[in-house]
Amino acid sequence: MARVVGEKQGQIRRGGAEIMMRFFLFPALINLFFASLVCAQPKTPEESISSDVAPEIREQMRRLYSLNPEDRADTALQLGNMLDKAVPVIPFLIELLGDKGSYMCCPGQECYKPVCYVGEAAQRALIVIGRPSVGPLSTVLLKSEDPPIRTSAAYALGEIGDPSAVDPLITVCGNIKDEVQLRIAAIDALNSFTRDPRLFQALVDLLKDDNSQVRYSAVRLLWNMKDARAVEPLIPLLMDEAPEVKREAILALGELKDARAVEPLIALLKNADLEMKKQAIVALRNNKDARAVEPLISALKDKDPEVRGLAITALMETRDDRAVAPLIMLLKDTDHLVRMQAISALDWLKDKRAVEALIALLKDEDLEIRKRAAFALGSIQDIRAVEPLLSLLDDPDASDAAGTSLYMIVGKDFRQDKAKWQEWWQKNKHTFVRSGSQEMGCPVSL
Repeated sequence: MARVVGEKQGQIRRGGAEIMMRFFLFPALINLFFASLVCAQPKTPEESISSDVAPEIREQMRRLYSLNPEDRADTALQLGNMLDKAVPVIPFLIELLGDKGSYMCCPGQECYKPVCYVGEAAQRALIVIGRPSVGPLSTVLLKSEDPPIRTSAAYALGEIGDPSAVDPLITVCGNIKDEVQLRIAAIDALNSFTRDPRLFQALVDLLKDDNSQVRYSAVRLLWNMKDARAVEPLIPLLMDEAPEVKREAILALGELKDARAVEPLIALLKNADLEMKKQAIVALRNNKDARAVEPLISALKDKDPEVRGLAITALMETRDDRAVAPLIMLLKDTDHLVRMQAISALDWLKDKRAVEALIALLKDEDLEIRKRAAFALGSIQDIRAVEPLLSLLDDPDASDAAGTSLYMIVGKDFRQDKAKWQEWWQKNKHTFVRSGSQEMGCPVSL
């Protein structure tokens, strides 16, 4: 009986909770519904539509005043597709940029953006109309008191890509009184004008801006411009107080591949900041400058395995003989991935000084190491590796690597058949010549 009473009370409490939820939630949903119907129509009265506008355009323009946000959005997009015929509509579309009326983008379907806004449709329409929109959009960008509308205008100007938008965008970028997000939007829009001669100095000036987000965006745009003149202005940012700015400057200098950046980047290898050190190594890898070899060799001793791995990759790119002996030492590293990277680097460099150390790895307890060492020996093609590789054919997990590498060295393919390999080798090993103290994989005749 007590349990029945308890269940009844629970049902009553749940029912009461549902009623309360409906009591509070229903009005909220109603408010949301009517909020979406709030007429963020063009400010210009509907009666002001000129009688000179073509009747079909005028009829469409009237739909911009609909209480239904989806109707306003659809109309804006349709007008945009009319291109030059829609030029009279531009002022009305401009006024819709701030329209936050929302509607379902993909009703009844899944999509990456479920909710759309009328202002976005107006923006897209202006972009489609193109060049005739640039003047009005530039005016909004410079004179509107609504930052979101100005941001929308900046984006549209970048998408249209007309050179007449460059000066207004530069003006907004450099105006420290404007909101940071607006300034960044203007910088992003300038990505469409990377070949414009007005842009370079404006961006260099922004590298000294007090706001780190602005500096960061300016660095990214200079990076995209791939202009060698940016090297000198970017070097001081290697000491910037904002980590994100410093990181972008490092990456930009790495991509520019200019010799002037090498010494400043080398200096960062002594930086206590681990992430900056890693980025500097990546940048030096791109530069492939001989001055970086010794500092990169020193980085092979870093306590962080990722730093050691990045240094290995950078040294691979230099193809410098000085890297071989230190890389051989890393074959005994405590980190598995570092050992694998060292083998790959020695494979890439193909220096025969690595042969004996790689042969020793054919007996390593790690299967991946054994196989990777076998492939490296095949790539280096030194005849000293033949008999150790023949022994590796007994390893069922690594015999495929051994067979492939033997083929790479002597040009015969007996797959993993050790008996055939041994028979052939006993008959033909004398045909390989000795060069100095190293036996080379160069058969006299086969």
